[in-house]
Amino acid sequence: MKVSYIVTDSRRRPLTVEPWLVAETGDSPPEPDWMFYAERLARAMGRITETYGWSADDLLKGSRQQTLFSF
Repeated sequence: MKVSYIVTDSRRRPLTVEPWLVAETGDSPPEPDWMFYAERLARAMGRITETYGWSADDLLKGSRQQTLFSF
């Protein structure tokens, strides 16, 4: 059986993780550390969106509104 783990608290070192065993146990899933995953996604996507003038910080803030006519 393959067990997946999710980060539940990234402020502590080592990271606090919990197994994702929802299908096997029928329990409710653990609460992920949403900011940890948002920052990782923003860093990855920021490398792509820098071409359009959007940094990883801009993606996290959500401060830039664009329309199709802006391009």
